[in-house]
Amino acid sequence: MLVTAGIRYVTGNDWSTRRCLDMSRLGDTIQEANCKRTQETKPKVRKNSGTTLDEASSTSPITVTSGRFSGDGGDGYLNGVFTVENDLTIPANNVTVTVAFLDESGNSISEAYPQVDSVQPGQSADVQWTISTSENNVVSAKAMSVSWSTESDGSDYQKVAIEGPIVKIR
Repeated sequence: MLVTAGIRYVTGNDWSTRRCLDMSRLGDTIQEANCKRTQETKPKVRKNSGTTLDEASSTSPITVTSGRFSGDGGDGYLNGVFTVENDLTIPANNVTVTVAFLDESGNSISEAYPQVDSVQPGQSADVQWTISTSENNVVSAKAMSVSWSTESDGSDYQKVAIEGPIVKIR
C-alpha cells in the first residue's frame, strides 16, 4: 500500500518529470566525464596484466628491424625471416610477429604467427616464417604486430601494432 501511494505521488505531480525522469542531467555528466578522460589519456599499448605502457614515450621496446626472403626450401614451402630486437632491460619471452601475406594490391590473404622463445636485453633474434608454395596469389609478407611477455609464465603479455618491413616473395 505504501508503495502504491509513493508511485501515485511521483507520477501525479511535477516532481516526477523534473527530477526522476530528466535524463539530460545524466547525459551532461557522462559527456563531461568522457571529455575529461579523453583529454587526460594518451595512446596506450595493451597489456593483459591490466597496466599499460605509454606509447607516446616509446613506440615499442620490441622492434622488427628487418626482414628477408630466404627462398624455396624445396619442401613445398617458401621461407623468410623477420629480425626482432629487444630494447628492454629484461628478457622478452615468447616473442611473436604477426605476419600478413599480401597479394599484388596489398590486401592481406592470410596470416602466420611465428615465434621465438626468448630475446635477451639488447639482443636481436630471427623469427622464421613459412608459407605454402601453393599460395600463388601471395607476393609479399609484412610484419603487422609484435607481442611478447616479460614473465616466463606469459602472464605479462603485451602486443603492439607496428608498421613493419615488407618482404618481397615473388
